[in-house]
Amino acid sequence: MRRAPVVLLAAASAVAVLALSTRVWVDAALSAGVPTPGGVQVVGSSAAPLVPALAFVALAAAGALTIAGRRARGAVLALIALAGAGVAAAAVRVVLEPFEAARAGLGAATGLTPASVDGLDVTVRSTVWPFACAVLGALLVVVAVAGLRARHRWDETRRFDRDERGVDADVDADADRRDGWDALSRGDDPTRP
Repeated sequence: MRRAPVVLLAAASAVAVLALSTRVWVDAALSAGVPTPGGVQVVGSSAAPLVPALAFVALAAAGALTIAGRRARGAVLALIALAGAGVAAAAVRVVLEPFEAARAGLGAATGLTPASVDGLDVTVRSTVWPFACAVLGALLVVVAVAGLRARHRWDETRRFDRDERGVDADVDADADRRDGWDALSRGDDPTRP
């Protein structure tokens, strides 16, 4: 896999995770005996606050991958994989324990402390968005692993490289071209020794 698809897939997945963290992840229905009956909806950033933070980490790492040198690529790709694994784990936790994810929202809706909502008669279910975030987190891991396997075949950027004398490669190549044109202007034939 080339560098550009890795960067684009990682960045797109991270942006999608950020967008999905603004959606409702947990619906909680309070019974009529509760002081404020009705429904409570908990968005992803409240249900799993780590998810948007890890999405920003993955997005920043995808941007850093565009300029990372040969030695830094492995660390940046490992960071993307870890962020993806964290997103997937946090999203799966919301799916498996929706009441825990809704605890703070339930406390705010009823006026109780989050620790005292355990005795409430509440029906809690997770929506489809944590599943989607778990899939996107797994995609981040897969993309990072594919990048780790292919990173040695990515061609180096020449823009910021220096040769063994410490001179920029682009500056040295420009000087060689100018010297060639100057030699032609003086009447020197480059085909003759």
